Amino acid sequence: MRSTVIMILIISVPPSMVGEFPPPAPWSQGQGTKISEQDLGGPYVIETLDRNRAKKEGEIRDFIWTHWHQKRSGRLVATWYSKEGVPAETAYVLENDEKGVWSMKVTMQWPPERGSDPEHNRSEYRVYSVRRIEPRHDGQSPAVFIPDDKSTQGASYWLVFYSLQHKKTGGL
Repeated sequence: MRSTVIMILIISVPPSMVGEFPPPAPWSQGQGTKISEQDLGGPYVIETLDRNRAKKEGEIRDFIWTHWHQKRSGRLVATWYSKEGVPAETAYVLENDEKGVWSMKVTMQWPPERGSDPEHNRSEYRVYSVRRIEPRHDGQSPAVFIPDDKSTQGASYWLVFYSLQHKKTGGL
């Protein structure tokens, strides 16, 4: 199955972009924390018209929520492709920050435009709180938070990420 995923990845990248994606930065494993093979999620490859998209995104949410809630170190990488076939890679690393506070580092990277600095095509932030909410399809109704102890599948909720200052920083 991994060879199929690699083939999809290679086929989906336009020839003009080959060699333009800088290598990912080395992963931090936290402060002396060992990440076991079972704590590695992915790699996930999700294309715009992927019929398994909702299932894959649910698996990603389950991985993040389980590791977050159990305060278990872990790392997951997902690559989303736009309609045009442009990849955007997001890495989620659950670990203690440099001060020993439980958090998650989210790193997003996409191919640089011709002649631009590759660092302008990378974004990174830290998450200090993760909440599950019921999906809102109208975009306006108030968020309904799911209790931390309620068991539910990743396809049935969304994740919201918050900064140390309790400001919404992202989600999935």
